[in-house]
Amino acid sequence: MVESAAKIVSITPTILRWLNDYSIDDLVDYYDPDAFFVIDEEGADVDFRDVRSRFDPVCIYPARENKRIRHVSLNGIEFIIVDGVENLDIAKEIEKMGEISEDDNVYLVTTDLDVEIDTTSLSASLVNQDAYKTHSGDTKARYVYITGSLQSSYRQEWGKMAVQGARPREIQGGLAIPQLTCFSDGRVGVKTLESHKLGLRALEGVGRRTVEKLEANGYHTREEVSNATRGDLKEIYGIGEKTANKLWYHSRAMVKGKVMRRTNYPVPGKNPVFISIETDGVTPSVIWHICVYNSKSKEYKIFYARTPEQKQEVIQSFMSWYAANGTDQTILSWKGWEGDYHHLTKFIAEYTPEYGSIWDKANKRDLYFWTTEQNNAVLPGRTDDIVEHATELGYDIPNTGLTSNYVRKVYRQWMSNEVSEPNWELIHRYHKAKIDALVGVHKEIIID
Repeated sequence: MVESAAKIVSITPTILRWLNDYSIDDLVDYYDPDAFFVIDEEGADVDFRDVRSRFDPVCIYPARENKRIRHVSLNGIEFIIVDGVENLDIAKEIEKMGEISEDDNVYLVTTDLDVEIDTTSLSASLVNQDAYKTHSGDTKARYVYITGSLQSSYRQEWGKMAVQGARPREIQGGLAIPQLTCFSDGRVGVKTLESHKLGLRALEGVGRRTVEKLEANGYHTREEVSNATRGDLKEIYGIGEKTANKLWYHSRAMVKGKVMRRTNYPVPGKNPVFISIETDGVTPSVIWHICVYNSKSKEYKIFYARTPEQKQEVIQSFMSWYAANGTDQTILSWKGWEGDYHHLTKFIAEYTPEYGSIWDKANKRDLYFWTTEQNNAVLPGRTDDIVEHATELGYDIPNTGLTSNYVRKVYRQWMSNEVSEPNWELIHRYHKAKIDALVGVHKEIIID
């Protein structure tokens, strides 16, 4: 199922100063955005013409010289751009001209919707809410407000106003550069890439000093590093054998888009049962979603709890299925030893102790642990996201716009009667996409 969506990447003048041309090209290649949203900074001295010349996609810079860009359609998704509350009438004018339909979900990109905290009452208010609320009530289209004043992790419903942050988030040593995937139904998926994961620094273990050493010896791109031998890299002053090996393996994995095997140790699971679970938090009170794929029978199975009363039923149904269909197969997960297996062990003991011995005897393996922690293989992604690795290996994994943190939040809100019932079909597709990514990566490791 292919959904209409437009991808917007948010950047700031600080990011533009930090990144060289190679890193900017890398950012464009990584995200392949439909547009850039340049969010202004106080005291920034940036020539918009210079900014625009560095990007092929549409460049939205509300605070600067491109005030002529007020309405743009990207992949059938409508965007209206204003540089503040005083220009909200522009949206009404565009609607009156018939350029957008009252049936559309329209994204209004702005700069001055912010949250203000009253430190005395510890209450939050939305700056300029009244003006934007009036605008929302006066127009017929359904609006999602994207604001450069709030970080991209922010998403909140203020009455009938859906507000989505877009500003890059500060992290240690840089910024998390966000991509907002805006769907036709008003859903926004957020993915971030740390600014120090671009260019040569995308390679495993490479920091600023290693970049300086590589560039001083004529290696300015990952392609140039991948063409070197391990001996060539080891001869660079200050780069030892361990770092040279990391550079050699990861540069080749990234440039070739393939798995680079470090060892010949057997890959876990010939015909495994692939598994992905969802809980309500880091210290969970429930496993509310389990998705499995039985590679022997080519069958997907989904077990989920629509109400708190069904949390025992999820475990019961899963273990009943596994006992009847999968006990002779390896169970394979991604980062399972960091949570999934421990949580399953806990809840199986609590709700279905009759299956405890079957679960204890199950051959449980973790592909992340096998590749990364045990150093058996190097994957082509620059993060530890299984979907990113599968995508870099050439698999077309559907983008649902969901993340684990988001679905956890929605489920908690649903259990607390704070939101309407979640879109279960969308959640199922999100987990199936994660399973498909795991299946694809496992297949490529075996092929290699």
